[in-house]
This record gives sequence, C-alpha cells and structure tokens, in this order.
Amino acid sequence: MKRKKDSLCDLAIEFILTRTLEEVGEVTVVRIARELKVSRSYLARVFKRERDVSLKEYLLREKMHRAESLLINESQITIKELSEKIGFLDTNYFAYLFKRYYGISPGRYRKCKKKSQFA
Repeated sequence: MKRKKDSLCDLAIEFILTRTLEEVGEVTVVRIARELKVSRSYLARVFKRERDVSLKEYLLREKMHRAESLLINESQITIKELSEKIGFLDTNYFAYLFKRYYGISPGRYRKCKKKSQFA
C-alpha cells in the first residue's frame, strides 16, 4: 500500500474495501494495523477519533453489507457457507449480528428480497 498524503483512516478503509470476498473474511484490525505498520491500539484510537466509529465496527458493517449482497445475488449459497466466507465460524453468531444490523434473520431477509423481486 502506497502512502501519500492519505490519512491513516483512509488507508485502513482502502485496505478493507479492496479485499475480495474471499479475503474479507480474514481481515481483522490487527491485520490492517500490521499492513499499515502501526500498532493496533494506535490505529483504533485514530480511526475512532477521525470517523466517530470504531474500526472494528466499520469492518463489521462492511462484512454485513457483503453478506447482504450475497444473500440477494447468490441464492444457492447456504447461510453457513456465507457466514464462513465473510469470516464467521459460528453461524449462530453471524445470524445474531445480521439480525442486529438488519432487524431480520439472514434466511428471512433472503425470502423477503426474493418476494419483492417477483412482486
């Protein structure tokens, strides 16, 4: 990653957003900090101060956004496969977080989106 006058936060966001679906599951705050050659605590502190959201929360939002996209666009993928693809080994925990973000379980979300496509 090339550093110009980009802020540390911009570089962290760029690192997250440029990961493929296969790579995003392995992205952690520690990995981002290592890539940017700063400590995890420093990166987390700067990110929270500049973006008013923790880096961990930002990363989780991005993973949930990608999960939502998979639910809509890849009807053959199971919830278990999807959760593993974005970095969650515990499908129940993934479903809990998804419901926290979207107010509905991943399975019901997929069903509702399918119905709305054909309505």
